[in-house]
Amino acid sequence: MGLGIITAVIMILSVQLYRINGFKYKELFSPLKKSPYVLGILLSFLLFALSPVVTFNQYKLFSYPILPPVEKMWSVFRSTGRYTWPIIYICILFCVWWIVKNFSFKKGILVLSFLVILQGVDLKDYFMSKGGGFKAKKLWHTELESPVWPELAKTHKHIFFLDGYLKLYSFLDLATNNNMTVNDAYLARKNSKAIYDNKRREIEYLAHGGVKQDTLYVFASKEKAALLGFEAVYLYSIDNVIVGISSRSDYLNEYALDL
Repeated sequence: MGLGIITAVIMILSVQLYRINGFKYKELFSPLKKSPYVLGILLSFLLFALSPVVTFNQYKLFSYPILPPVEKMWSVFRSTGRYTWPIIYICILFCVWWIVKNFSFKKGILVLSFLVILQGVDLKDYFMSKGGGFKAKKLWHTELESPVWPELAKTHKHIFFLDGYLKLYSFLDLATNNNMTVNDAYLARKNSKAIYDNKRREIEYLAHGGVKQDTLYVFASKEKAALLGFEAVYLYSIDNVIVGISSRSDYLNEYALDL
């Protein structure tokens, strides 16, 4: 929340507690009383943000099981803790509203200015590190440095990871620059079961002697390639990546791999 907002909350609570004798403490909840939907939204976000794993800093206190349908729905949103953000935003708006309502214009400007400065000083290092990350010049180099990759891209339309994905971003770069497809990648949302079933069908197809001429097969390791033992696939080791294609090519002779 930041030190500025925390200070504002402490100040508001202190003033309201001081006013209890005059029963003016009810003013603290007046916006919620006038608009109960706000309270409902706050509680909904809070409940949704809670996780079945209860922790205190880095320590796990306990966890509790939830029904599979609920877990499936919950997992769609991945890190549900981010749903506390709207609560913080509403808290910030409430603090500003309270200060404007309870102070004169000049005093309100002074109080808000002080809180903004306090907030900025408290979060300065965080914002500086964030800004530095965007200002720093970053250079990226593909891990697929061999000159044969563009040649392979000319004769193949698909990159097929048979088990996992090795040097993923380099292969994605190769695919993007050569209008190729990939069958798997690290994505926030993907149908893992469909991808797994597709890999299993392709492995069965290769095991029975079938091989697609327009597909570049990528193995996770030499051992995995030897284990699968596809006789119809010609294997090459290029930039420490084991790839398989449907035919032997002269320009790949130096990369040929015998298992």
